[in-house]
Amino acid sequence: MIVLRTDNPLHPDNFLRLTPAIGVPLWMEGMFEAADSRAIAIVGTRKPSLYGIELARDIATTAAKNGITVVSGMARGIDTEAHRAALAAGGRTIAVLGTGLENIYPEENIALARDIAKCGAVITQFPPETTPRPRNFPIRNATIALLSNTTVIVEAGTRSGSLITGRHAVETGRPVQVVAGPLDDENFRGNYEFLKKYEGNRLVSLLAARDGFLADLPAHPAAKKAPAVNLEELDPIEQAVVRALTGRGESCSFDDITETTGLPAATLPAVLLPLVLKGVIAEEPGNRYRIT
Repeated sequence: MIVLRTDNPLHPDNFLRLTPAIGVPLWMEGMFEAADSRAIAIVGTRKPSLYGIELARDIATTAAKNGITVVSGMARGIDTEAHRAALAAGGRTIAVLGTGLENIYPEENIALARDIAKCGAVITQFPPETTPRPRNFPIRNATIALLSNTTVIVEAGTRSGSLITGRHAVETGRPVQVVAGPLDDENFRGNYEFLKKYEGNRLVSLLAARDGFLADLPAHPAAKKAPAVNLEELDPIEQAVVRALTGRGESCSFDDITETTGLPAATLPAVLLPLVLKGVIAEEPGNRYRIT
């Protein structure tokens, strides 16, 4: 176990250049890697349906196989399924706890926490001895959103903490995809309330079918083909990024794109990730980007 103060270069605020920053010390088992700058949060109910479990596994598996880190809260249900699927696929995953590292909750996930620490990181804002307290979990959910480029709400009741994660994602300029489920299913009532609340917000979209998300994830690099880019199909902000990258002989750094487009650094990750997932641009080591 290590403690990362906010001035530590390995703290995700600094290492991953999070904007806005988490802004508090973190206790951690495991380690962050540069690849974690490309991450997806998969969140949902503690009592999922079979459909929700299968969907969470599919999204986490596909993300992991394409080098996208899976972030979740290691709660029972959707969170646990997402972490396990990412590990099974040989990918990286990050668990954000609402307890201290000496009080893993739920207890049945103690072994899972050890496995995650070997292939990612288990982090918390709370001192090691902290026990489960209701007020801690909304804080945990906000951190999940900050660590992720996009959030998928798989299955949520009206009081689900995953809706808090989604709200923080939207408030910090990050896309949220919400799974469509049976209209009369209590487990999906929160999904539809979230969609209604953010109707018209371009950051929030409906995931109508399992294949809808999987089709947007990039193919394995060995099989990737350059897509035909039609600028008219992109929104103006995405067009600005594509134009900034077009015609260059080498990839551009994050800072170069910010300077060229005039886009705030806080909102740029929410523009870059959808373009990567669509296959329009590619991310290279060192947080650099190029046209595919």
